[in-house]
Amino acid sequence: MPMKKALAAGLITLILVIVCGVSLFAVAGGSYTADFLKSLAVRAEARGSAGYAAHFYRESLKYNPYDTDARLALVRMCIAEGGLPQAREILKTGVAQSPYNLTFYTELARVYVLEGRLFDAIELLDNLPDGYASVRVSRMRPVAKLSPAGGVYDAPCSVRIQAGQDCYYTLDGTTPQLTSPRYERPIDIPTGVHTLSVVCLDQNGLPSRVFTEQYTVEQPRPASLLSGGICPYCGQPLPDALPGRAERTD
Repeated sequence: MPMKKALAAGLITLILVIVCGVSLFAVAGGSYTADFLKSLAVRAEARGSAGYAAHFYRESLKYNPYDTDARLALVRMCIAEGGLPQAREILKTGVAQSPYNLTFYTELARVYVLEGRLFDAIELLDNLPDGYASVRVSRMRPVAKLSPAGGVYDAPCSVRIQAGQDCYYTLDGTTPQLTSPRYERPIDIPTGVHTLSVVCLDQNGLPSRVFTEQYTVEQPRPASLLSGGICPYCGQPLPDALPGRAERTD
């Protein structure tokens, strides 16, 4: 009986050793294979063989899907070849696997912009998971300053945007798109109530948040008919006083 127990214990130990050994070999082998395939991709890319390079990067990610450099290199190649949908899906997979990798978020936002999906890029960056990535990305995004600020004005005004990047705007409060007017000169705010919304892009295509100001421009008040000035109806100069009435001096 003791012999059987000893044999059973030894067999269990042997099985555990074999399982652990196989697991370690698989991990080490997978890592080695991923690095080897990535080195082939780098060499192919250096020789200008984009197709082979992309193939080896994809194979490398199968063995090590957490390799940020390989994933970003593959994204870069897809963009260069016009494969924006492929680049988008590769980055979305990276975001799902590494939700706190801020580079995947910023690159995905830039791909959205290249696809003309500015709204999706803004929504992505506005709804990052709380934490380190969210704080870092918010600091990376461009900032716009609108001058003058929103408020009530008694005459039409012009608003300047200080950003230093490409800016797009709307006057109805909707989120600007790449098809919206591009800021090139001060924006004239006419009479009425208008909500100016502005989005800026940095030199790499990373979008800002939506900056919004509301402007209320009131109708101009007509000049008093009892004082000098220009008649708002006929455009003629007004007398200092109505005919037949003397001005009071007291």
